[in-house]
Amino acid sequence: MLFSRDLMLPCPFVKACQYPCSIVLRPSVGDFLRSFQNENNLHIALTTSNGTIVEFDVNGLAKSPPTSNASTSNEWDQCLVIAQVPEPWYDRWDEVLEKSSFDPSWRKDMYQEDSHNCYTFVLNFLNELEYEEFNDFCHDKYILYAHAIQ
Repeated sequence: MLFSRDLMLPCPFVKACQYPCSIVLRPSVGDFLRSFQNENNLHIALTTSNGTIVEFDVNGLAKSPPTSNASTSNEWDQCLVIAQVPEPWYDRWDEVLEKSSFDPSWRKDMYQEDSHNCYTFVLNFLNELEYEEFNDFCHDKYILYAHAIQ
């Protein structure tokens, strides 16, 4: 058995705005360290190449620039990066995300907690992006969740 006092694991939690062109995840309420329980809902969002957080929730589509003092950006100070595209994809990522911003599907009145939510927004974006590695990732996660529900 090995024990070492020098063993340190890096903290998996990050500030979303510091990870460009990423898929980020956090608890819907509270944070991972102080209040998260397995039965709590999670919230998923995207970041742009400049670190703006783009999310869809009961308030519709919202963008929080990294320099924003909005409470929204603080909510993303302790999140997990689920995936990130390589730098050559940044322009395409921003282009598709900007196009999605004008889609009326992401208005406040379109939000449905169980069927048209943050997860729907991210999946729709990834389908539009057509980044093959993420398509496989989404397919596998969908199958996993579908089996868990049954």
